[in-house]
Amino acid sequence: MKRFGVVAMLSLLCAMGAVALAPGQWDRGGAGRSGGTPDSGAVDGKSNGQPAKMLVDDEAVAKLEEADKIFKEEGREREAIELALSVLPTFENGKDYDHLVDCVFLLGEAYYYLGDWTNALAYMQRAADLGYRYYPDDMSTYPLKVIGECQFELGDNAAALATFQERVQKLRKANDTMELPGALFDVGGVLINLGREQDALPVLTEALDANNKRAAELAKPGSKAGDEERAANVVDHAEIIYHLAIAHYHLQQHDEAKKQLDEAYSLFNGIQEGGKTDVKDRLVSVLDDLVLVSEKLGDTKAADKYRRLRDGFNK
Repeated sequence: MKRFGVVAMLSLLCAMGAVALAPGQWDRGGAGRSGGTPDSGAVDGKSNGQPAKMLVDDEAVAKLEEADKIFKEEGREREAIELALSVLPTFENGKDYDHLVDCVFLLGEAYYYLGDWTNALAYMQRAADLGYRYYPDDMSTYPLKVIGECQFELGDNAAALATFQERVQKLRKANDTMELPGALFDVGGVLINLGREQDALPVLTEALDANNKRAAELAKPGSKAGDEERAANVVDHAEIIYHLAIAHYHLQQHDEAKKQLDEAYSLFNGIQEGGKTDVKDRLVSVLDDLVLVSEKLGDTKAADKYRRLRDGFNK
């Protein structure tokens, strides 16, 4: 995962990419589609489900596969983009929608990792439009995650909220317990940014319940989940608790915010000590907010304690 957002109450911002989720979600080449049938052809929306005629250019397909390999190597995003753009017209002209979806998806993801939100949004939106039309059974909700992130980064919170809500609906319909906690978290985060903290609270509470349900699944005997996925679930839990605290703080419910910040600090600190992932920046943010809320509550002794802990991380 490339990004780990930092949220401070003073800034009134909520980082949409903060939740870790399953480790593979942010892996390069993150699955826009769960498979594919390269030789089957796209379904023509006007042909009663019959495959549309298409031309598969083997050379272009090989170049797309090479672009995907290049993209998986850190720092080679622009090379991957250049190669993918070179074969994009081939897939368009041949009506090879199967590989066209893969191509625009790769472009959207590569631009996303470069922080080019405008291009990332354009290409990933196209991947979603084509993919959900022609390959609805193969499409994951990952494109909606990226689209919503880009809309948020571009300052269009209303659009991001609608996109994230659409993603939640699809995950619920698919009974996807792995990605639902993070999807709900994203909705709650945008609601906070829109100043709708009261609406965010039940959504974030549902995200926490979904996270706990996923944790129980991961802990079942015979579960194939690895330590990385279990650790990610704990990070998710801490993030959701932290954002519940932010919502309560904005609503001036300082006692509840303090309680949840203490819980978030304990969780993040446990992760840090376990060495599973680096959450130092998040710990500093939580301690900053614990200082702030303690002062709001008039507890100067607690504020001084949290200040010392925070300064210890900043040395």
